[in-house]
Parts: sequence; structure tokens; C-alpha cells
Amino acid sequence: MEDNEKEQLFTRRLFEHYEKDGRKLLPKAVYFRTIEEVKAAFQKTTKSSHEYHLLGKFEVLRCGDIERRVQKRTDTAEESILYYATIEETYDIVKRAHVATGHGGCDRMEKELHNK
Repeated sequence: MEDNEKEQLFTRRLFEHYEKDGRKLLPKAVYFRTIEEVKAAFQKTTKSSHEYHLLGKFEVLRCGDIERRVQKRTDTAEESILYYATIEETYDIVKRAHVATGHGGCDRMEKELHNK
């Protein structure tokens, strides 16, 4: 099976999982919509309960032209940043971790991903 076929199968299965339980995995459209909602809520003076929830849970981190959704940090200097990824990015992230661990198994890959 070619690498492109593996990626398509992996992504298709993640989308199937998203359709069943859309809380943990997000497609790009939902991910970027959330970023826009967080940015808009940050600038508003009167906020809804949903906007307070978003601001209490997420931050938008800007690196050059790229905006990333990250977990809200209490102490920005000390804590490591927890990035959220889209369904479309997940295959590349897992593949890089797999290669970085010397084609290691699940436990070694999980440890590598927690270090990033």
C-alpha cells in the first residue's frame, strides 16, 4: 500500500470517527472557525456564555502568518504549549513521531508526541 493511500485511508477513518463523536477530532473548517470565534470573543466587551467558555479553554497563538489554536495557559513563561491539530494534519504528525522514534511502537511514539 502506497503512502498516499495509507494517508487517505487514515484520514477517511478519522472523519468516520468524527461523524460519530465530533468532540475530539476537528476538520480544518471547524478548527479555523473556532479560531475566529476566539479572536472575536477576545475583542468583545459583552460576551455570551459560549464566548466565555471559548476564552477560558483556548488561546490563539500567532507564529508569522500561521494562527494555531492552543490550550489556555495560566503561566505563559513556565508551561509548555499544547497545540490542537486538525484531522487533515494528524497523519503527518503521527508519521513524523513514528520516524523520530526509529519506527518504534505505540508507547515510544506516545512519549515522543508528549515531548513536543
